[in-house]
Amino acid sequence: MISKSPSTATATDYLDKIHIKIKGIEQGLKGFKLKSRAAYESLVDEEQILASEVEMWAAKFESYSQEKSAVSDILLGSKKPTVSTGLRSSSVGNRN
Repeated sequence: MISKSPSTATATDYLDKIHIKIKGIEQGLKGFKLKSRAAYESLVDEEQILASEVEMWAAKFESYSQEKSAVSDILLGSKKPTVSTGLRSSSVGNRN
């Protein structure tokens, strides 16, 4: 049987310890990568939802800003507000 010299045994033990530490580091990195990927995918999903909502609100804002409103007409003085009494209000006074 071949016996190991003390320096060879010490070097082998040292390499075994390094190998164990490297395996632990690799496992830690693998776990970190898995957690990071899950967080990243969740953020990508949220980003897509937010982007579609921003587009929807932008379209609504654009359509609202293009509509003419009675308030803007009054403020800009482009039209004088008219009061329409309609048929019903004029017919109420004609009742016996």
